[in-house]
Amino acid sequence: MIKLLFLSLFISSSGFAATLLMHKSDASGFVPPEFRFFKSCNIYREGYASIKIVRANRPTQYYTRYFSRPVNLYIQGLLRAARYGRIESVPAVCDAGSKLLYGYQNNWRFILDENKDCVSHYVNKSPATAYLKQRATAICTF
Repeated sequence: MIKLLFLSLFISSSGFAATLLMHKSDASGFVPPEFRFFKSCNIYREGYASIKIVRANRPTQYYTRYFSRPVNLYIQGLLRAARYGRIESVPAVCDAGSKLLYGYQNNWRFILDENKDCVSHYVNKSPATAYLKQRATAICTF
């Protein structure tokens, strides 16, 4: 009986750690203060995405979106292919905002598309990257 009690206490107190697959964020560029925004989306292996949207003079919004297991497995396969993609630097556009898309595999972060306003723009040239961008946009809705 005591063993069962300790086991149930251990299970209830152990935290649930979700595994991050992709992170997408978008921030406004050079705009008037009332139009500034920041959007963030984390896509997890467990089949859901957490979305945070911060806009000027508005309350912060939080969403959770769920997606199916086949989509999840498709994303994981594409991430394995994109992990070793060649990263190229392309000219950065100023005042257009920042758009970031990172992939994660085995606690290792890699660039899919990183566009930092007026600073740098790096693109992963793996063919899988285009599909991952489409999936991230469909799941995160931005």
